[in-house]
Amino acid sequence: MNSKKNTRVVSNKRSNKASNKLAAFSIKTAELQIGVLEQSEVDFDNRKLARAKLQWYLGDWEALASMEIEDSNSHQYGLLCLMKATGLQQTGDLGGTLEFATLAKNNNVDNQLLKQMMVGGLYHSLGRIHVIKGEYEKAQVKISKGITLVKQVEDTESGMLSRYTREVSTYGNSDLAVGMIKSKLPKRINALRPSELSRRLNELTLAISSLKSKSSGSATITVNRQMTTPGDVLMKRAESATILIAGMRHSGSTLLFNIVRIASELSGLSVKGCYSEKMQSTQELVDACQILLIKTHEYRDDIADMGTFTLTTIRDLRETVASASRRKFPTLERVGGAVEYAKYNRSIHDVWSSKSNFLFEYETFMKKPFQVLQRILLALDLDVAMADDIYRTVISLPTDNYNDTLFSDIHITDPKRESNYVTSLGPEDVKKIEEQHQGWFDLHGYGKGS
Repeated sequence: MNSKKNTRVVSNKRSNKASNKLAAFSIKTAELQIGVLEQSEVDFDNRKLARAKLQWYLGDWEALASMEIEDSNSHQYGLLCLMKATGLQQTGDLGGTLEFATLAKNNNVDNQLLKQMMVGGLYHSLGRIHVIKGEYEKAQVKISKGITLVKQVEDTESGMLSRYTREVSTYGNSDLAVGMIKSKLPKRINALRPSELSRRLNELTLAISSLKSKSSGSATITVNRQMTTPGDVLMKRAESATILIAGMRHSGSTLLFNIVRIASELSGLSVKGCYSEKMQSTQELVDACQILLIKTHEYRDDIADMGTFTLTTIRDLRETVASASRRKFPTLERVGGAVEYAKYNRSIHDVWSSKSNFLFEYETFMKKPFQVLQRILLALDLDVAMADDIYRTVISLPTDNYNDTLFSDIHITDPKRESNYVTSLGPEDVKKIEEQHQGWFDLHGYGKGS
């Protein structure tokens, strides 16, 4: 066998030889044996490719996107590039997607398989959009289509279930989806699924109760499609909208304010932004722009009544108090210290949550900024392609243009990101805050030491 044949990536090209062998990309129901190689290649270590294909099957996009591919001479190099491309596609890195899809094509990955995987990814993205809109049945159809397009997969149901649950837990209203998720779980998991998938589905069963416990609270607020959005204004031009950035202090409200401001401006809309406590004539502001953007904290009926769309923010309650402490925020001392400030800040979140059309989670943004930006743009009916420009602009905001950005030096309490509530608050204060708000921490997924 010549060297070229030894190093090529086995594909599913239609030939007499290939028809008698297992495809290089396959997911077998009985074993989840992914990526069976030709006889000449059986001694090659296949664990990395098998793991990557399992991650694709289950929708673990972040793991695929961050996968390191070091050996370009590997028999599996092309398929690994293809798997990485699918992860990059779902995490919003379009440049990386094109790069690794091209590498896959140039390394003998079957063109038909490449098309199936990439188009399947587009269907999955459409499913995510339906989840964000609360259209759960349509989401299931699209996410399922994203797997069934890949002809080498025998069992699509379990993969669809895992992918769908991931999207719902990240973007959707868990309470509305729990019933559908539960109905899809097999009655006898261990009898029907291989060991690895059985473990995953068992975890999923446990996750359902967690999702359901969160569903009645404010953490699962979704977009109200009846509200006016910047996208509506963009289409109609004559219409105007007042958007509120509301919720607890020190939880990213100024960041979110600027994200929406920049997105609206990039969409060609005229925008006026202000802080509720420094507003003058509201009617003059409304008349002067298409988008009136108001940042607010303490609840006020007159501000709440103005909003045609309300985005709220949330952050670990302990970290909000720690930020106030580092900033030497006057209200913290005025209310009686860290423990009392936690009560105060939680009350702000609780009262605004019932008005919310979209929840911005500070920690999620810090870990997955592009994913969150795309979700915001979809909620506002704006072009998701702006996410890169918005991110570059928002991370380099000047601190000397407060009238436009509401951002100043005092907002930066931990420039090197080296501090947290453990280093900023006394241990007794932390203990009391956790005891007094344990239900809140559990509801919103902030465990001890998180």
